[in-house]
Amino acid sequence: MKTKSITIALTLAAAATAGAQITTNAKTVKLYDAATNVNVVDVKLPSPAFYTSFVTAVANAWNVNKGGVVNFDSPQTAPWPSPAVGTNMILGFFGISGSQTIKIGVPLIGDINSHATVVPISEKGDLMSKTVGSMSLTLSASTGLIRQAGLTVLQQANVPQKVTVTFIQSAPGLPVTYTFGIPAGVGVRDTFAGATALAGCGITAVRISSVNALTGAPANVHIDDFAFAN
Repeated sequence: MKTKSITIALTLAAAATAGAQITTNAKTVKLYDAATNVNVVDVKLPSPAFYTSFVTAVANAWNVNKGGVVNFDSPQTAPWPSPAVGTNMILGFFGISGSQTIKIGVPLIGDINSHATVVPISEKGDLMSKTVGSMSLTLSASTGLIRQAGLTVLQQANVPQKVTVTFIQSAPGLPVTYTFGIPAGVGVRDTFAGATALAGCGITAVRISSVNALTGAPANVHIDDFAFAN
């Protein structure tokens, strides 16, 4: 029997400079924001009820090799932390069998590490875009449309953020956008955003932007626990 594969391309633009692709391998896990870290998701968009159903849907999808959670942690991620020059593709293996694959292309190069300015919601790692102020994830799956996707934007110790997260759907679905504030602080306003595609549509991209809420200057984007269900 052929195994199906799912491909998620996360474009993070600076990676193309050297021409060579820097890959970090990852094993997905079943549980979103697993209870192995003191820090947890604090704000849940569009609602706590959606978050609860999303977490359940991802776990169920993982059980049948149709979804999973990339948690940017060690030992699930290798090498960890990511190379000093950054990572422009995460090759993940998902599902209970670990036989499915997901590619997360990070076009402006991502940095997987334990960043001192944030507290992850799982273990110790998070993904930061090396392009200050933005992160772009482009999604496609050989197993079909990506029905649900979600991620958590982490609070930063010294930067009050104004964040916009947009989930792009294939036609005729319209973008789903959340704009929210995260005050400066440590691990008390980590904010989840997630979306379900309209019937017959799929989520094809996720775009995140962040600025300093006081000055308007671009701010780093840190996410932890990116998850999807097919």
